[in-house]
Amino acid sequence: GVPIKARGELVWVKPNATTIENETYKPFSRRIYMNVLDTSFATTAPFIKFGFSQEGQKLLHFKLGYQPYQHE
Repeated sequence: GVPIKARGELVWVKPNATTIENETYKPFSRRIYMNVLDTSFATTAPFIKFGFSQEGQKLLHFKLGYQPYQHE
């Protein structure tokens, strides 16, 4: 992940589960939406469900360094 520094701060903060949870790492962000065609839903729904599953989240974290999805 990319470290960030708040304006006026001296310390760069790296993204990890702790810094995301306590909001010391909070870059400008937005939710990502996926638009799926009705005609392709049968093949894309399993892919999306896997991405949000525990196994998919572990794979994304291990292979790409993404932090796991935080369920609200």
